[in-house]
Amino acid sequence: MNKLFEVFETLLERQKNNPKEIIETASIPGIKNHKIGISENRFPTFFIKCKSDSNQVKQLSLKTISVNINIRCQLYTHGKLIDDSIYAQVILKSESWEMKKYFIDIISTILPNFNDEEDGNRVKDELDKVVNLFSKLNSSSKKSIQGLWAELLLIDLSENPNYLINAWHVSNNDKYDFNDGCDKIEVKSTEKTKRTHTFSIEQLTTTQNSNLIIASFLVYESGIGSTVFDLSNSIKKRINNVDTLIKLDSVIAECLGNNFEMAFEKYFDYHYGVENLKFYQSYSIPTISMKDIPLSLSEVKFVADLTAIHSINNITYESKLHELLKMSK
Repeated sequence: MNKLFEVFETLLERQKNNPKEIIETASIPGIKNHKIGISENRFPTFFIKCKSDSNQVKQLSLKTISVNINIRCQLYTHGKLIDDSIYAQVILKSESWEMKKYFIDIISTILPNFNDEEDGNRVKDELDKVVNLFSKLNSSSKKSIQGLWAELLLIDLSENPNYLINAWHVSNNDKYDFNDGCDKIEVKSTEKTKRTHTFSIEQLTTTQNSNLIIASFLVYESGIGSTVFDLSNSIKKRINNVDTLIKLDSVIAECLGNNFEMAFEKYFDYHYGVENLKFYQSYSIPTISMKDIPLSLSEVKFVADLTAIHSINNITYESKLHELLKMSK
C-alpha cells in the first residue's frame, strides 16, 4: 500500500502540468490493466477495466466515495492518451491524507481478485462491499476507539488472526466481541490503574455448553505508540483471504463510524497493553444473581473490580476459539 500511495503522490506532481480535463493515470505494481489516477480535485481515483460488452452504466455517490461502472474513460499518462475504453471508476472525495491512504489500501486489497478485463456485474458486486464499508463512516460510532484498539491488539497477538476475525462481531446484536458459535471471548479495557470494567448481566450469563473468557487490558494513551490502523496493518500482513481482509476493515468502520478520522490521532502504548493483558473465566467475575433482579428491570450493568480475582494463564479445556489465546508475540 505504501508503494501505491507513493505512485499517487507522483500523480499529484504530474497533474500540475496537465489540463484539468485530462485524467492522469499510472500503472499499479503487479496489476496489468487497472490503473490508479487523480481527479481534477486531486482525489485518488481507481480505474478497473471492464469487458467491452459491459454496457449498462451503474452509478452511486456517497459523501466520501463515488462509483461509476461501465463508463467510457480516456486515460492519459504523462499527458499522452494510453487508452479509451470501458472502465469502472472509483473516486474518494476527501481532503484528508489519512483517508486517502486508507482508500488506496482498501481498493488495492480487492484489485488482485479481478481479471485483466472484468465483467461489470462482478466489479459491481466487489465494489458494493467497499461502498458499504464507507457508508458506515457516516453513522454514529458503536465502540470507543480504546475498546476497538484492545480488540485489535488481541487479534494481532493471536496465533490465528483469520479465525479470530471470522468470529469477531458476528452480528450487530451479538453481546460478545468474539463468538464462533460455541465459545465466546469478551474484551474489556481500562486506562485506570485499577482493573475495573463495566459488565452487563447478560454478558456474564452463558449456556451450559458454552464457555466465556474475559480478556482484560490495562491500556495507556500516549503521544506515540500504535493506532487502530497500525494494528490493522500489522494483522493484514498475516492474512491472505480477501473476504477476511474486507471483514476486518468493515468491522473497524462500523465500530468507529463518524469517529473514523479521529482514530488516526489516538495512540496507545503497545507494550504496556501486552504486558497488562490478563484472562479470566467468566464465572470468576463478581456479579449479581439473576434471581435477585426484579422482572421489571432490564439492561442491568455494573462495575466489577478484577484486581483480586485469580486470572488464568492457560486454557485447559478444548476450544478452538480459546486456543487462539495462546499468544504468538
